[in-house]
Amino acid sequence: MNAVLPRDIALKSLGEAPVGFHARHSAIAREYRYGIWNGAERSPMARRTSFAVPDVLDEALMALAAAHLIGDHDFGGFGRPISAGGPTIRSMRRAEVARSGDRIEITFEANAFLRHQVRRTVGFLIDVGRGRLAPEHVLGMLDGSATGREAWRAPARGLVLTQVRYPVDEEITLAAQQAGRRARRDVEDGR
Repeated sequence: MNAVLPRDIALKSLGEAPVGFHARHSAIAREYRYGIWNGAERSPMARRTSFAVPDVLDEALMALAAAHLIGDHDFGGFGRPISAGGPTIRSMRRAEVARSGDRIEITFEANAFLRHQVRRTVGFLIDVGRGRLAPEHVLGMLDGSATGREAWRAPARGLVLTQVRYPVDEEITLAAQQAGRRARRDVEDGR
């Protein structure tokens, strides 16, 4: 299979998915990593995998702001729902900022993400790192009280989906059976 796949995709293993499995809806967690090249001089090696920000960024302030993101929050200030009018509450399990030399990596793990949520959150954290926003400003973004500043969207080139977690196969099958029963009841009830 790897011989016929595009060069940027590699198959590690292959297995049959359980009945009712859906790649997006069955996932219980997703992890994204965003790379920032924060050197005074550009890096041709990091060009394709990082967003270059020549301004000196304070990663400690960025980490402080990111820590406020952990928990169940309304992330509508950072993204929009996949479908119009959909929910904007998400459960952020991890939001970390780490520096290694001139590279800063921001890692997010949540049950789900809104459209553009990661890139807009990164744009917000960059502004915190530049000193344009206080780390506590994130609280206003989460409760809707922040005014006059929308989180801008960082470019896609630094973003990588690093992991998607699924429940064990038995739980997926059970959930699919329950969803099937609900759908049958809805049809029988004329909904």
